[in-house]
Amino acid sequence: MTRARIIGVGAYAPKRVLTNADLEKMVATSDEWIVQRTGIRQRHIADESEATSDLAVKAAQQALERANLVPEDIEFIAVGTTTPDMIFPTVGNIVQHRLGCRRAGDKIRIEVWDSGVGIAEDDLNRIFDPFFSTGKKGTGLGLWVTQDIVRQHGGRIEVSSEIGRGTVFSIVLQVESPILEDLENESKQSPK
Repeated sequence: MTRARIIGVGAYAPKRVLTNADLEKMVATSDEWIVQRTGIRQRHIADESEATSDLAVKAAQQALERANLVPEDIEFIAVGTTTPDMIFPTVGNIVQHRLGCRRAGDKIRIEVWDSGVGIAEDDLNRIFDPFFSTGKKGTGLGLWVTQDIVRQHGGRIEVSSEIGRGTVFSIVLQVESPILEDLENESKQSPK
């Protein structure tokens, strides 16, 4: 089962460039010394008005364009940085909000795995039926009731099983994002 794939890549670097020649004027070093030890000839420096999320948004917009996607197509955003805009909300939350990726992070998945005998394919089609049970005890209502509760909360249950290897039950629920709603309200109130 394909869980994720990368179909577009983007990049962005700040406009300001600091070369090794520039560094030679500031400190006792040389282009040769820097290149020999790091391989770096120049670096891009963000100006005071650029935050990590600004750079990430520009790169993400390019990735969306290259993949011929719109923000609503995105289901997951991962941002790794040692220089966040702030501790909370995360850069990923900010990027999601600024791009308008309403589906990213809109679900939570809870998985329960076992390494038991597995469920036969014929039984998999019936496990959510009321009163269905392969056991000697129980009413056969447990999964039926559980599925009803999950559905009432806008979710679903997914099951995959392999005989001799075990079963995975996944509960997928919609998640509200009050942090992004707060950011959206703040951006509507702030002058542009």
